[in-house]
Amino acid sequence: MANVCPQAPVLNKGFWAKLEAYVRYLLTHGQYQEALVITGPVYAPMFINNEWVFLNRTIGSFPKLVHVPT
Repeated sequence: MANVCPQAPVLNKGFWAKLEAYVRYLLTHGQYQEALVITGPVYAPMFINNEWVFLNRTIGSFPKLVHVPT
């Protein structure tokens, strides 16, 4: 599986690793010979002071700024 989106370490070591393991399990123990997994980034808001705000981490500096998915 290719990982083309930067990820926060907690996501990469947690849910993403479980997704990779599940897809590998389906391919080695199931009836499937190939899989196409399409994923994308999640930019989840946080509820702070009675309002939803986006506090995404970034890598780099403007104008080469990349948002890190939650």
